Amino acid sequence: RSIGTENGLFLYDCDKKKKKEVKLKQTVNCVFDIAEDNEGNLWIATSLGLLKLNYANNKQHIQHFPTNKHTYTAQTVLAAKDGTVYVGYQNGLGIVAHGETTVKQVFTTMDGLGSNWINCLLEDKQGYIWIGTNDGLNRYNGYEFKHYNHDEYNKNSIANNYICDIAEDKNGYIWVSTTNGLNKINPKNDNII
Repeated sequence: RSIGTENGLFLYDCDKKKKKEVKLKQTVNCVFDIAEDNEGNLWIATSLGLLKLNYANNKQHIQHFPTNKHTYTAQTVLAAKDGTVYVGYQNGLGIVAHGETTVKQVFTTMDGLGSNWINCLLEDKQGYIWIGTNDGLNRYNGYEFKHYNHDEYNKNSIANNYICDIAEDKNGYIWVSTTNGLNKINPKNDNII
């Protein structure tokens, strides 16, 4: 198990009931989110960007993933089934293609993203990427963004534009937690309850 804190990253051995601190080689070790990919690598969203942690030949390797834009704080990270890593920054959505060593793309509102402040990410069973922001919900199909926003005159819109978390249930419904309530979305017909 991995545990991210404002003081860094810890690995916890459940069998031995022992924790081990992982030195991240950063000035600020604040860890906001952790995702594990299909190859056992840990992707770590930190106050100084995206890191990848792996162990090869019994040695710890930490790799920093720079971007070509001024992005620092990585707030959330998602390791998708196809090996792509999505990272939510305070100023855009970064994408690391499988096998790449840098964040090649950073999508912003200029590219169709509803807001640059990314709070949470989810990959659903169909492979869509759901992006919770401070100004609505987005669904990314690999080419374009679909927006879901609160409309005070439409009771079938999301409860609030500040998205706290996103989850998918066993029936494929998308659950969206906002600062003003919980919504359930049927992705087949976009009905919002």
